[in-house]
Amino acid sequence: MKKIALAALLASGLMAADSGIYVGVDVGNTKFDMKASASGVSAEESDDGGSQTLKVGYYFDKNNRASICYQNVNVDGGDSYHIGIGYDYLIGNDDFKPFVGAFVGYGSADDDELPELDISGAVFGVQRNQ
Repeated sequence: MKKIALAALLASGLMAADSGIYVGVDVGNTKFDMKASASGVSAEESDDGGSQTLKVGYYFDKNNRASICYQNVNVDGGDSYHIGIGYDYLIGNDDFKPFVGAFVGYGSADDDELPELDISGAVFGVQRNQ
């Protein structure tokens, strides 16, 4: 009985080493596509700029993690941000590995030329790292 208890304790310790809370910061490139319509007028905008992200998440094991994030997106003529939740699947068993993921949340953008325009709503996307 003592051997089974010791084996269970060691196994739980090994599992705990593969999981846990993490904090991440990244700087990257974000493609920003927007479609809006109001009062019969439609507009589309596209921008390709930098972004800064702060994430707090949890590793369930070596290959699965979830996070919440705040991302600031640099767009021409305004400000944009989003907050959301995401999931990543990490590929392989190495310490450094590629991943694929998805996120969903809420975003807002301000236009310097039209300050009365409120652009906000659901955001979603996929992400990858190679």
